Amino acid sequence: MKLIRNFLLLALAIGALQIWLHQRDSDIADQRPTELSQVEQVKVALLWPFELPGKPRDLTREGAQLAAEQINAAGGIGGKPLQLVFFNNGGDTDRNAELSRKISGDPSYNALVGSYYSSLALDTLVATEAKNLFYVIIGAELPSLTGYSFQHAVRPHFNTSDYTRALAELLRCRGDKNLAIIGDQSSFSAQSAADLIKAFRDLGGNPPIQRTVPAWVRDFRHVLSEDAMATADAIYFSGSYQQLPDFVKQLREFGLRGRVYGDSSALRKETPQLLGPAGEGFEALTTFHPGEEGKTAEFVQAFVARYGTEPDLWARDTYDGIMLLAESIRATGSLEARTLFAHVRFLPDWDLVRGKISFAPDGSLEGERFYRGQIRQGAWIFPDGTVPIQSCQPPPTTPGGSKGGP
Repeated sequence: MKLIRNFLLLALAIGALQIWLHQRDSDIADQRPTELSQVEQVKVALLWPFELPGKPRDLTREGAQLAAEQINAAGGIGGKPLQLVFFNNGGDTDRNAELSRKISGDPSYNALVGSYYSSLALDTLVATEAKNLFYVIIGAELPSLTGYSFQHAVRPHFNTSDYTRALAELLRCRGDKNLAIIGDQSSFSAQSAADLIKAFRDLGGNPPIQRTVPAWVRDFRHVLSEDAMATADAIYFSGSYQQLPDFVKQLREFGLRGRVYGDSSALRKETPQLLGPAGEGFEALTTFHPGEEGKTAEFVQAFVARYGTEPDLWARDTYDGIMLLAESIRATGSLEARTLFAHVRFLPDWDLVRGKISFAPDGSLEGERFYRGQIRQGAWIFPDGTVPIQSCQPPPTTPGGSKGGP
């Protein structure tokens, strides 16, 4: 009897604790200012793996700082200065979840930007949703992230389906019929492989071959020696960035004729040096072409003047994300997450550095343009100039169709 009584007391205590925690969370959400007029400044957290072993340093911080400096120099957001606070999640799931809860639980923050990996962004989505904090997702390319019915987050960044569709269009424009896909065991690699297989088949390509290797593997000869690899017109690698040099060098040793393509992580300034001579002809796609005119040229010029180097994709996307956030707050006068979400997704033709874009009802980006990058003589070039891949038309899918494209 005493045991039953103690159990009931424990259950009541747990129930009371859950009610208190829920009430506390609700109180935090209720304390968060919902109008621009209620704050002295707009405070935004940037959550990102600023330091991550094996990940080359990107220019996310600089892109964010440039946006904030320009916004504040122009009078702020509705007269209120923008303050950025930087948090390093180190690419660690637990650390990111802890920081996401910390930021979301602090009513002084009016928005959160960043996260990088999709697995990290999902935790951040949950934390910000619970506390009614607007979230601008940067990176995190899994399409499903904006498909969970969240009503407080937007992603001004392409997803894996966008990337692989553009790549499939490029391959078919070149008349490629046989595709080999090699990736690791990550959810990103699995998703990109599935998306690429579907897109390639939809455009008339033969069923691709797919091989999966653990992320720690550095010897790919057992895969590269398969007969199917010798007949591949194109080889797509979506393993880790750390695996890329070994894969490309071993592929060259086998003398395989297929063009080699990387995923979105491959187009970095460091990649040509990382791959060495074996990287000649290696290709990857990007949505950022620093040679474009208009707002891109203005952004690149301002960035170089401020930091002495050209911006990368992450600098551009973070800059765009903060500008998008600032304009949404300025236009609505609101800091309420769902109000900002509705404003972003229903207003067409946002004029950003990346060009005029719109958002789908779920907050994902529409109308993204991709450009082909290629390594030649130890440096990235854009063989097609500023002509996007989508300008190319795939050949007919009926038998006997002619090959075309670049």
